[in-house]
Amino acid sequence: MNSQIRLLLDGRIVEIRVKGRVTRTAFEQFGPTLRNLMERHGSIRLLLLYDQFDGWTIGGYRRAFGFHFRHRRKIERLAIVGLSPNLRRFARMSLSPARELRFFESAESDEANAWIWEGLDDASQPD
Repeated sequence: MNSQIRLLLDGRIVEIRVKGRVTRTAFEQFGPTLRNLMERHGSIRLLLLYDQFDGWTIGGYRRAFGFHFRHRRKIERLAIVGLSPNLRRFARMSLSPARELRFFESAESDEANAWIWEGLDDASQPD
């Protein structure tokens, strides 16, 4: 998996761009960062941008969804951009009960970004 993580608003907002297949090893690269941010802020908002997504390995799935299940109360908002309708249904079942969860089409990344920032300090929002 080729992924990039970007921390915004002092880490209250986390943007992760995912390309390829999510593996256990790849997830372990950013899992500790997310845990640390949750400890510091109490909760975070997470924007997942899937581009050329090729699914999860079994280990990647277990890590990602296990992480969400254990920390779901610390994820204030979760915006997922670019998953196919079939994967959305699967993710919706796996991610319940998320505090606030919304799915967006690939072309709606601006809307997803606006929703993640909604109600926060707009002066800090990047262009």
